[in-house]
Amino acid sequence: MRPCSHRFTVAATRCYHLYRLYDAEDRLLYIGFSNSAHGRIRKHVAEKPWAGEIVRAEISEPIATYEQAQEAESIAIDTENPLRNMAPGVWLGTRSYENDRKRARTSRTMGKESPEP
Repeated sequence: MRPCSHRFTVAATRCYHLYRLYDAEDRLLYIGFSNSAHGRIRKHVAEKPWAGEIVRAEISEPIATYEQAQEAESIAIDTENPLRNMAPGVWLGTRSYENDRKRARTSRTMGKESPEP
């Protein structure tokens, strides 16, 4: 397992975080992971039709690799049953680091953030 670094250097290791979004009744709405959890949460708040329900977010400790974050997300979705995740656990089989990188490159050239998985 490679260590996670929060320093901003050319060779910095990218860390991932799980994030959980909750409503006013403390019901779990959504679980996701990102290497920019605060940015992803802001995107959900700006774009999701259920954004008005979000009142609280939790962000996990750093997770060293994409694969570990993906596995942690899959387990969390399957065991915690968030209300707003689409087809919990199903789409994860097609999500990959390379596909996420391709979406990121495409969205940068278009001036937009990556679409949601």
